Amino acid sequence: MGNNEVTEFAGKQAGNGFELATTGAAAKEQHEIQSAITIAKRFPRNEDQCFQKLMKAASRASFAEDATYSFPRGDQTVTGPSVNLAREAARIWGNIRCGLSVVRDDEASRLIRGWAWDVETNTKIEVEDDFQKLIQRRVKGSNPPRTEWLIPDERDLRELTNRRGAILLRNAILQVLPKDLIEDALFACGEALSKAAGENPEGARKRLLVDFGSINITVDQIEQKLGHPFAQSTPKELAELRGICKSITDGNTTWAEYVKAPEAKAAEKPVETDANKAKLAEAQAKLKQQREQKAAPAPAAAAPAPTQAAEPAKKEPAASGDLDAAWLSRVMDAEDFLRDSQQGKGLLRSIRTGFKLADGVYPMLPQDQKEYLEDLEKTVTRMQAV
Repeated sequence: MGNNEVTEFAGKQAGNGFELATTGAAAKEQHEIQSAITIAKRFPRNEDQCFQKLMKAASRASFAEDATYSFPRGDQTVTGPSVNLAREAARIWGNIRCGLSVVRDDEASRLIRGWAWDVETNTKIEVEDDFQKLIQRRVKGSNPPRTEWLIPDERDLRELTNRRGAILLRNAILQVLPKDLIEDALFACGEALSKAAGENPEGARKRLLVDFGSINITVDQIEQKLGHPFAQSTPKELAELRGICKSITDGNTTWAEYVKAPEAKAAEKPVETDANKAKLAEAQAKLKQQREQKAAPAPAAAAPAPTQAAEPAKKEPAASGDLDAAWLSRVMDAEDFLRDSQQGKGLLRSIRTGFKLADGVYPMLPQDQKEYLEDLEKTVTRMQAV
C-alpha cells in the first residue's frame, strides 16, 4: 500500500469517526428526552404537594432574600421573581428540563439561547439574546465622572454571558410555570422578609449595613434615600433595601439609579401636599355626605323623593370629584377589612409605612393613589383566599 493510499484511508477513517461521534451524541440526546417523557407520564407531579413545598421554601428568610430582583424605572422601582426563585420553582414543580446554550460566537458578538421544557405537558419555551462583546467601565479620575465601553477579557466575558443567560433562563422557566404559583411564592417571600425583620430588626439592619458597606454605600446615602434615620427603618423598608442590595451586587443596577437628586424631591413635595389636598378634602366631604344620605331612612309619605334622590346617584361617577370619592370609598372599605384582624392591621401598617403616610393621611398624587389602592385590594384578596 502506497503513501497516498495510506493517507486516503486515514482520512476516511477520521471522517467516519466524526460522523459516528455526531450520530452517537444525537442518539444519546434523543434517548434522554424519550426517557424523561416516559418518566414524566409514569410519575406525574402532585400540584398540591409542589405548592406546599414551594411555600415552605419561600418562608425561609435566607431564600427569600435572593428570590426577587429590583431596578428603578422612572419614579418607580420594578420588582419581580429572580432566577433563583425560578430555578427552585422548576425543581419543585418537577418534570421540567431547562438549560442555556451558545448558538453563535464570533469576534464581535455572541448569541445565546435559554430554554425550558415541561416534558409532562410537552410545553417548550425558547428565548434568545444577541449581544455585543463589550462591557462598560468607569474611567478613573474623570471629572465629571464618565464611562467607556471596553472589550472584555475571558473572565469578564464569562460573567457577562452568565448574567445575560440567567435572565433568559428565568424568562423561559417563568413562561412554563403557572403564573399564580410564582405570585404566591413572591407574596410568601415578602412576608418572610417582613417577619424576619420584625422579629430581629437590629440584626437585619446590621446585616444590611455590612452588605451595603461591601459595595461602598454608606449609611448617609441610605438615609438620603429613606428620608429618615436608618435606625427607624420599617420591616418593609428593610426588605426593599435587601432587594436593592441584591440587584446592585449582581451588577444589574447602580446605587445612583435609585437615588433622586434633593432638588427633584423638593420640587415634587409642594405638588403632592398643596395641589391635591383641596381636591381630596372635597372628595372626603362628598363621600361623607353620600354615606349619610344612604344611612338616613326615606320618608314614608313622599313618593317622588326616592326617585329624585336616585337620579343624581347614577350621574355622580361622571364628575371628577365623585370619581375621587369613589376611590376613597374603596380605600376605606379595604382598610376596614384589614383592621378586623391582627394580621391585617400589620399588613395595613406596612403598606402605609411604605407610602410614608401618617394617620388619617392619604396619597395626593394620582399615581400614588392608584398604587395605594392596588396594594390594599391585592392584600385583601390574598387574605380572603387563605
